[in-house]
Amino acid sequence: MDENYTEYAVQAGKTAKNSLRDRIAGVLFGRGLVEYETIYMDGTLEISVIYGKSSRKRRFLCDMKQVQGYRLGTRDEIFRRFGKIDRDFSSGEPGALCCGLKTDTEKGSLIVCFEPGETLASVLESKYRRLKA
Repeated sequence: MDENYTEYAVQAGKTAKNSLRDRIAGVLFGRGLVEYETIYMDGTLEISVIYGKSSRKRRFLCDMKQVQGYRLGTRDEIFRRFGKIDRDFSSGEPGALCCGLKTDTEKGSLIVCFEPGETLASVLESKYRRLKA
């Protein structure tokens, strides 16, 4: 796979931050299965949520030029490193490899946690090593 394009999807369990919203959506719209899709293409990172393998919504989009730093590790390690997680797109499974990104937005700094694939993790390590927090 080319370094300019990486796509990885992970079936995600409920996280404490969005479990109530997902439960309500599951009851109202039949959205029981929740997956997060991470796409990195040409220096842009996009995270989308897919409900029930049918409805897709973009939840996060950033240019890697806006990223102040990143850290690969477990969700707990990322929380300890950055002190908070503003948006959590991880499965919540203990020991799962996560990536924490600290990025600039119009409203200030934002900490995003997601589960990268092996290819995306290696792209981060090779192309963005200087941003490692």
